[in-house]
Amino acid sequence: MEWVPDIIADVRLLPSAEGGRKESTPPDFFGCPFIMPNGDYHDARMYLGEHGCLAPGESARLPIKFLDPGHALSKFGIGSVLKLWEGKVIGEATVVQVSSGA
Repeated sequence: MEWVPDIIADVRLLPSAEGGRKESTPPDFFGCPFIMPNGDYHDARMYLGEHGCLAPGESARLPIKFLDPGHALSKFGIGSVLKLWEGKVIGEATVVQVSSGA
């Protein structure tokens, strides 16, 4: 079965000086909770295979898969800004596409 992302988003990690991560993400995938516009948290995985590591302050358009898409996808739409959480806000993801199979 092929891995199909739930969304595509423009992801930007905050620079370390602005409270972001101190190190780059792993090269294959990175998981963390996303804060929805309504304040709910939903765990997700960003696939980094084509991009590789994402460094603090860097941006990339990435495919994202939610662990519970049935609940997460009802909380936002295209253009929504989701916050990435790792004990604190470390970045944001602007939704540019929602999968038709989601």
